[in-house]
Amino acid sequence: MDTTALDLLKPISDAQLQQILLSQVLAMDETPIKAGKKQNEKMQSTWFWPIYGELDEVAFTWSNTRGSIPVEQQLSGFQGTLLSDGYCAYDKFVNHNPLLSDLDAKEKIVAE
Repeated sequence: MDTTALDLLKPISDAQLQQILLSQVLAMDETPIKAGKKQNEKMQSTWFWPIYGELDEVAFTWSNTRGSIPVEQQLSGFQGTLLSDGYCAYDKFVNHNPLLSDLDAKEKIVAE
C-alpha cells in the first residue's frame, strides 16, 4: 500500500477542523482560486473556505463550488455563532440548524 503525504496529513487536518468546530464563535469565508485545468487548458475556478476558530486556529477547506453544500459539509456538528460576510449559503445553513446563531459581519459594522 502506497502512503502519500496527503494520506499522512488528512488525520491532522481532520482533527484541526474538529477542534475548530468546538468553538463557541467561528468565522468562515469563501475565497476563489484557480486550480486544475479545463478541457480548453484554462484554469478552473475553485474555492478555499477558511474557517477561523476562537483559539486562533484556521483550517483551509477546499471545494469546486461556492454553493451551500461546502458550508453544510464543513460545519457539520457546529453549534455556536457563525461570523460571516452575509453570503446566502451561510444564511441557509444557519436557518436549517436551530442550534446556531448568525452574526453577519456587514450588519454588525453598520450597527456600530
